[in-house]
Amino acid sequence: MDAVNKEIFTAEKDDRDNLNCPCCENVPMEHFNYGDTSGIILHKCTECNGIWMDKDELNKVEELVDGWKADLNTDAAKLSGSSKD
Repeated sequence: MDAVNKEIFTAEKDDRDNLNCPCCENVPMEHFNYGDTSGIILHKCTECNGIWMDKDELNKVEELVDGWKADLNTDAAKLSGSSKD
């Protein structure tokens, strides 16, 4: 887990580029970590609320969501108290 946490921290720290929205003239975008801890850094326009991704980030988001879906029943059982663990 330390390697994963280090990678997430590095991704957030290093991806502080100041980008303007491609649709809105001279409007800076904010960056955020998708899912709070994924390490996938996306950019959001503060004016039009558009979300912008770098190359291959949509694939990473899809893989992450597929992983969440795969664990959904197990997580739901744990949270509802019906898990037999």
